[in-house]
Amino acid sequence: MNIMFIFIINISYSLKPVYIKNSKISENILFVLEHTELVGIIQLLTSLLLSNGNYKPKNENTTNTSTLPQTVLSASVIGIKIMNNIARIDLKLFQGILSSNYHQEQFYHICYYIISYSLDNLDTSEDIKELLHETLLLMNYFCLNQPEFQNIFSRGEVTLLQRICALPFNYFCDKKTKDILFPSLICICYMNERNLEILNNEMTLEMFIIFLKEKIKLEPIIEEDEIERIEESLMDNDDIMDLIKPESKEYNIESTGNLLEKVDKLNDKINEKVNDKINEKASDKVNDKVNDKVNDKANDKVNDKVNDKVNVLDINKEIKIPTMKKRTMSFSSTASSTKSCHDMVTGSSDFVLLYHRFPRNLWEKALEFFTNFCSEKNGTK
Repeated sequence: MNIMFIFIINISYSLKPVYIKNSKISENILFVLEHTELVGIIQLLTSLLLSNGNYKPKNENTTNTSTLPQTVLSASVIGIKIMNNIARIDLKLFQGILSSNYHQEQFYHICYYIISYSLDNLDTSEDIKELLHETLLLMNYFCLNQPEFQNIFSRGEVTLLQRICALPFNYFCDKKTKDILFPSLICICYMNERNLEILNNEMTLEMFIIFLKEKIKLEPIIEEDEIERIEESLMDNDDIMDLIKPESKEYNIESTGNLLEKVDKLNDKINEKVNDKINEKASDKVNDKVNDKVNDKANDKVNDKVNDKVNVLDINKEIKIPTMKKRTMSFSSTASSTKSCHDMVTGSSDFVLLYHRFPRNLWEKALEFFTNFCSEKNGTK
């Protein structure tokens, strides 16, 4: 079981959206996940967070001043991350396990606790921000294309959706935090008039209409499998991979000048390959999207190898070569001690993108749903 935990938390992430199943995962892994109820993470989080009852917000007249110990906070971050990784492995399996009333009840109380606790303690630790952001992703995955699951966000006197809407102002105006929050709210309210009514009472829906219009303008409709096929074919290309492999004769450098020439040569090859393939299969807008994604992936691989050589030659201070962005490490959390290009504290992660969290072919429908709801409300005033 410990090996399973290590595998899931360190799984090699795919750039595929969460709603597309990861076909590279063994059926044995999926069998274990299903028959251990997500390796017991839900029960673990319930025990960690709810052993003393539900969290009572400080703005209520209460003497509650409880603070989560760092060990509990770290374990909670890891637990939510594992659940998110399982959803990225197989969303249907993840949602299927949480479909029982028992697990939905646990999920609701876990999320309500984390959101309420974060509202009172958000500025005290980066780990709390990370826990909040991972939980917002988790709620997104939970209710994606699941109308029944959406209903838990509108239950109670003070609903979970209202608690989410009480997040600080920067989550509704800053671009990076908006990218974390807004897709979750869109999934929670998509085709659910009760949830959208609650959202409309808490804030203006015009923000979400503008958000969706901007995303639609920037993201053309494309076939996900076509993107994946192009990426894989490019990264498997012998000409490109020969320059990446350290044992390649062409890669053996003797000077800084040769090093930079190799980087330029690789970039030229990548651009040429991308342009040739994309021009045949996609429009100009798709060209830009796929070109950027392939260049980023190839450049990241090359930069890792190039920087190793630069360090050996002790010339890293004389030239500046861009490196893959590293995760800002938390000062206190053992859960955040691993370097990653997916920084959920600041929102610098591919996982927060709307494209990865909500199917592109539903964006226009969501925009129409939000727009029509606003028009009806304005017409009755």
